[in-house]
Amino acid sequence: MTTAEVPNRATAFLVARGETVEDWDGVCGELATAITEPGDAIIHVEGEDWDYPWSYHMVPLIAGLIHDAWCEGPALPLAEWLTKMFADATVTVALNGDDIYAGPADAFCRAGARGEESSTTFTLCQTSEY
Repeated sequence: MTTAEVPNRATAFLVARGETVEDWDGVCGELATAITEPGDAIIHVEGEDWDYPWSYHMVPLIAGLIHDAWCEGPALPLAEWLTKMFADATVTVALNGDDIYAGPADAFCRAGARGEESSTTFTLCQTSEY
């Protein structure tokens, strides 16, 4: 199954409720929590030099894919999502509360491949199964 075939659960959750991100009363973390199940992970990204009015974003990582209602389209692998959402902005990425990367969003996998970041970063870049 390719990522194009995996529906974005966050968007589907809002659609089922007749809502969009514009009229969602909660914050990103509440939406992430609403759609996660045991065994899923939470990705937390902080940064300041991006084109959003917020300084952090929290999303679920489900079976190796990010499900983010603020990111149009299907669920995406973490590195692809980071690049699509934050381009070359400087970010700090945490997995379940533990920092795993700090640097340009679009360099996430390049840093992991060079061994500059945690082994978790490398694992997330090599497989969609986390």
